[in-house]
Amino acid sequence: MPRPLSAPDVKVAAAHLCRVDGALAPWVRRLGPAPLRRQGPAFPSLCKSIIAQQLSAKAAGTIIARFFALFGNPPGARRPVATPQQVRAASPRRLRAAGVSRQKADYLRSLATAFDSGRVNPRRFARMNDEAVIAELTSVRGVGVWTAEMFLIFVLGRPDVFSCGDLALRAGIARIDGVAPATPAAAAARAEPWAPWRSVASLYLWQIAHAPFPVREASRPV
Repeated sequence: MPRPLSAPDVKVAAAHLCRVDGALAPWVRRLGPAPLRRQGPAFPSLCKSIIAQQLSAKAAGTIIARFFALFGNPPGARRPVATPQQVRAASPRRLRAAGVSRQKADYLRSLATAFDSGRVNPRRFARMNDEAVIAELTSVRGVGVWTAEMFLIFVLGRPDVFSCGDLALRAGIARIDGVAPATPAAAAARAEPWAPWRSVASLYLWQIAHAPFPVREASRPV
């Protein structure tokens, strides 16, 4: 299985992206090294992903902080932790008091049960390919394909993941190509030349989608 992305890998990936894609290359040069932004352990990371579903970043951050405070994490903890056993033991009332919806509380408890029982075991992930990890994670209620793909990129550091359903990634493609946002299938096809570094391309596209300077400035020297 591929090893997690490292800073030297990002440099190799950037050179590859510039070589194979003339539309993406000016943006890569303008933006510089892509941020890795690796997250913490598997279980807390998935809890955060579930809580953040369909919420603004600000609202999600508030509820996530309250959720982890239930388990003794101080305010502002960079990598808060919680165990499956702790989440299983938390009553629905406590979770609701932290701002977690009834449905998401159910999802969190399902996730905790899957981890606690060993049905989902992150120790196996290093030996599993991307498709197998996605299949195992999405067997848990509340964990969809997008969440599993983000887990592959930001927790496991897999180098060649592209989430074609991600709206921001498709917006980034639209921006580099100067066209309307593509369908998921078209976005997946557009990403094929970026292999085996599609995760790094994704890191750039997320930045490009929100870049404060116009497209015509991407090719200007920094």
